Amino acid sequence: MNRWSFIAAAPLALGLQLTTATAHAADAIVVGRSLALSGPLHSYGEAKRDGGHAYIQKVNAAGGGGGKPIELVTLDDAHAPAKTVENLKKTAAEREPAAFLGLFGVPTIAAALPVLVQLKIPAVGLTSGTDALRTPLNRYAFLVRASHSDEARKLVNQVKTVNITNISVIYSENPFGQSMEDSLLAALKEAGSSANAFKVDPAAKHAEAAVRQAVSGEPQAVFLTMLS
Repeated sequence: MNRWSFIAAAPLALGLQLTTATAHAADAIVVGRSLALSGPLHSYGEAKRDGGHAYIQKVNAAGGGGGKPIELVTLDDAHAPAKTVENLKKTAAEREPAAFLGLFGVPTIAAALPVLVQLKIPAVGLTSGTDALRTPLNRYAFLVRASHSDEARKLVNQVKTVNITNISVIYSENPFGQSMEDSLLAALKEAGSSANAFKVDPAAKHAEAAVRQAVSGEPQAVFLTMLS
């Protein structure tokens, strides 16, 4: 090929390259994520981001999903429910993801559930244990851990087995802590027992006082259900 033929063919070659690149991008399986990458829970969100990214890299190195690469699209919601909803809608509108991955936290998942139904996009790997996210059943929500009620019953069964009856519960005054405290007290009541519950504000400003109250009755066990 002489120089002029090469120059004439260059635009066509470039066009083919761009078309191929676009096709590859279109063939990717897009998975959206909305995580707390800032704010008080940023370290947990970053761990979920990095862990998910490492596994997706492994999957892609092995050929992807059904021969297609998986592309992660991650947005920061600072663990704010309104921002989670905004991120899900934005990702759905701009990237048409096959699924969302790794949402966590009671308030953010609770806000996301009706949006998943509207978008008709499933969320997999949800790590909240609250019963409120399980009833009624949401066909687009795939949770991967036991419920707080199931966990509470196992804990209560264990302390009952070793004859522990004097129990205190210290819980954080937020949706997670209150959900877990409710589940524990319900499980204890079901087992014919009870406990004294003491709350700590999310900033833990009065944590020491709560602990002093909790241990003042010399409990045999203390359950902690804490999340900032």
